Amino acid sequence: MSETKDILILASSFKDGGRCVAGKTVDDKQWIRPVSESGGSLSDAFFQGAQVRQDGIVGGVYGVPLSEHCPDRHQRENWIAESGVPWQFRRQVSYDDLALYADEAETLWANNGGRNNVVSVAEAEEQVFSLLLIKVQDASLEFAKGAYKLVRARFPYGNYEYFLNARTPEIGAMVRARKIPRHLPECFMCVSLCHNEWEDGMCHKVVASVITPEHFQ
Repeated sequence: MSETKDILILASSFKDGGRCVAGKTVDDKQWIRPVSESGGSLSDAFFQGAQVRQDGIVGGVYGVPLSEHCPDRHQRENWIAESGVPWQFRRQVSYDDLALYADEAETLWANNGGRNNVVSVAEAEEQVFSLLLIKVQDASLEFAKGAYKLVRARFPYGNYEYFLNARTPEIGAMVRARKIPRHLPECFMCVSLCHNEWEDGMCHKVVASVITPEHFQ
């Protein structure tokens, strides 16, 4: 049975030619990752009719029609999004509101020595969640060598330092346009634990959004 949930969108990244979107419900702060019927990313058709800001939907509350819960291994937050039904824009939140939705964790899943950006498939299977919204201090955004659009985020969290790929194209555009600085004294990040879709067979941790005060200006 279809139901509409009001969700604060906290992540929007590119994947397989579509968008991987995730957020938390307004009423009980539970993570939801809307996916297509095949379990994959969402095409642009899902967002037709929705009120979307020029720099994306992150930070907006939307009424999202969902058909059923469809957990996929450690990505237990997945729900099938109802196709053909437009998302309804409710309101925009402020940067300070994000603190109400932030998660607390000692580490970003398991860490493997110097490779804090990946976990093994076996380790991923032990996880009960794949999304975190964290508040980060002293982060830096770097363009990958030879890749104009690929941004990596370097930041400390807990007792570890992370250097993760960012799958959010809006951030690269905002950095190049100098709308946000490369060094961020403070920001929120949504971090996602992906499936083993890379050549190394590991499950990578990726930054699915970088949210700064400038995002709301």
